Amino acid sequence: MKDGATPRANLEGMTETEDMLVGMVTALAAQLSATRERLDTLERVLAVKGLPGAVEIEAFEPDSAATVQRDAMRQRLIARIFRPLDQNIPLSGETNERHG
Repeated sequence: MKDGATPRANLEGMTETEDMLVGMVTALAAQLSATRERLDTLERVLAVKGLPGAVEIEAFEPDSAATVQRDAMRQRLIARIFRPLDQNIPLSGETNERHG
């Protein structure tokens, strides 16, 4: 998701924690959608150019350097997704089980 995206409206009747989780899932879904669109575009461009496409992408085995880079990207993504939980300070009597 691009920075500066339009914030989503809070859902009535939810606790702050529930609302935060809905926001996290919404952001994750938007990121996944954008990624799938980019993958689809890439596969279509490759097919038009007569280059390896979806079948070869599925069969690809990354080398150790690519694996290390992918692991680092995955960890950054996980940290970004869960940042709201890590920064959550219980409000209005709610408790945050991760922080006591």
